Amino acid sequence: MATANRTKDVQSYTLVSTAPSLPSTPLSREDTKDDYYYRRRGKAWLPSTNCTCLSSLLAGLALIALLAMSIVIPIIVTLSTMTNEMSSTTNTTSIMTSSSTTTSTSTTSTSTTSTSTTSTSTTSTSTITTTTTATTGISCATVCTSQETCEAGVCVGIGYLSCTLTWSRPGDGDIVLRTPNNRVIYWNNKGPSVNTTQGYLDVDDKNTTGPENIFWSNSSSVPLSGTYYVCFEPYEFNPNASLSNRITATVKVRRSTSTTLYFTRNFTSPQRDYYVCNYNSITLMGSFTYP
Repeated sequence: MATANRTKDVQSYTLVSTAPSLPSTPLSREDTKDDYYYRRRGKAWLPSTNCTCLSSLLAGLALIALLAMSIVIPIIVTLSTMTNEMSSTTNTTSIMTSSSTTTSTSTTSTSTTSTSTTSTSTTSTSTITTTTTATTGISCATVCTSQETCEAGVCVGIGYLSCTLTWSRPGDGDIVLRTPNNRVIYWNNKGPSVNTTQGYLDVDDKNTTGPENIFWSNSSSVPLSGTYYVCFEPYEFNPNASLSNRITATVKVRRSTSTTLYFTRNFTSPQRDYYVCNYNSITLMGSFTYP
């Protein structure tokens, strides 16, 4: 009897014990201390103290370091390349400067040579008189007659009296001769006629260096006695006569007595006298008397 009552009590206890008066033990995913619990409910959480996140943190830092290196290293390489290029550019500039200095030295040398050339040119001009006179020996393309002579490669007339003009550079120069009776012989009054006292301009050059020639043949009347004036008219030259582009003119005067005169003059101005030719003319080469 007593045993039966204890059994009932036990059973009653068992019923009481199984009643849901206490909360059941939460499952592991319901553990409020686990991060999954908070992630499901969108709540802020901190890892539990026993979580092994130190290795994860270090791994993250290592990853960040690698990323930083992947960015910084190319930048360093680029800067290094730019520095080398800048250094190369600086060296090139120095070379150019050195080359410029060399060119400057060369220019100075050229200037000195130019000065020397100018001096040589002056000397050469001084000897043009001799050279021009020597051109009388240039052979002519045709055989000259007994009443002619070869002058600067051209046969010109000779006789009682002749005046032959040559000049130093190509152009149109004119000989002008005034007779004792004031007749002027030139390209527009060639003769032979009364207006030229039987003098005759037989050679007229318009674009080279002469000659031009006025003469009295042995078959004509004898030239008038007295003073003759001979001039050089620089009709057209390119460039005109100037200090730096002067024209040297030479007149050879022959007489039947075999006496020869030379007049030489340097012209440094394009001024003309328009075929007046007297003792005041700016184009006067010289004067002589006949016989």
